[in-house]
Amino acid sequence: MRYDINEDHFLARHVLFAASPCKVFGCHFLRGTWTWQDRNLAAPHWRFYWNPTGNAAVHFGEQVIELDSKTIALIPPNIPFSKSATTFVEHFHIHFTANSDVDRALGKTMHRLEATPSAVSAMREIIALLSDNCESSIVFQMALVNLISRALLEVSRGFPEASVRDLRIINVCNYMNEHFAEQIENECLAKIAGMNTNAFIRFFKGALGNTPRRYIMKKRIDHASTLLAGGDLSIEQIAERTGFCDRNHFTTVFTREMKTSPAAFRKRDI
Repeated sequence: MRYDINEDHFLARHVLFAASPCKVFGCHFLRGTWTWQDRNLAAPHWRFYWNPTGNAAVHFGEQVIELDSKTIALIPPNIPFSKSATTFVEHFHIHFTANSDVDRALGKTMHRLEATPSAVSAMREIIALLSDNCESSIVFQMALVNLISRALLEVSRGFPEASVRDLRIINVCNYMNEHFAEQIENECLAKIAGMNTNAFIRFFKGALGNTPRRYIMKKRIDHASTLLAGGDLSIEQIAERTGFCDRNHFTTVFTREMKTSPAAFRKRDI
C-alpha cells in the first residue's frame, strides 16, 4: 500500500492509542512527496521525522538538521520550524504528545538523533505494519511506543533537568493536568503540596519558571490547539471544554498566546 498524501494536509482526528510516556496521534509513511516544504510550522505535539531518501532538512532559527537515512529529527511542540526538500522524498513521521515534564526539559530546541541499525529496523517494521493495515494491532502500538521512548531517552541523557522533580511539584502538576479546565485556586494546590499559599507560589515559580495560573493557562491553550488541529468540535465547544467562559474570551487569550486566532489556526497546514 502506498501512502502518498501530503503530511501537511493530515489532521489527526483522534488519539490512536495512549501509553506512557506518550499519546500517539498519527503515523504515516509517505512516498513520492514533492511539496514537502513549509515555513513557520508549529503544533501542540511532538514530531518524529525520518527521510530515508535524504534531500530534505528542517530549520529552527540558526539550527538545521539535514534529513537522510542515518538521521532522525525530533521536534518539540510549538516550535516554529520550517521544512524543505530539493526532490521527491520518502518521509516517515509520528505525531505524539508527551507529559509536561518531558516538554519542559526537552522542548526548547530540535534534536538530532542517529538512525541506528536497530532504530531503522524498528521503523521498517512499523512501515510494514502500516502497509498491512495493522495499525490497531498490539505489535504496531508497542513498536511505536518503544521507538518513541528510546528516542526520548536518548535525547534526555544530555539534559540534567530531565531528571525526576520534587514530588510536591509532580503531585501538583498531575492534579493540574487532570483538572486544567476547572477553576483551580492556589490555596487548593498549596494544600496538595503541603505548603502555605504564598510559599507554594514562590516554590512553584522557582521550580518551573511560571506561576500556577500561567501553567494552567498554557495547558488550556495547548489542549485547545490539539482540538482545533485534530477534531470537528466548534470553537464554542472547544472554549467550553478548555475552561473559558465563552468564545470571545477564548479567542482573545488564544490569539495573544499563539499570535493567531483559533479560526486561522484551524485552517493552517500543520
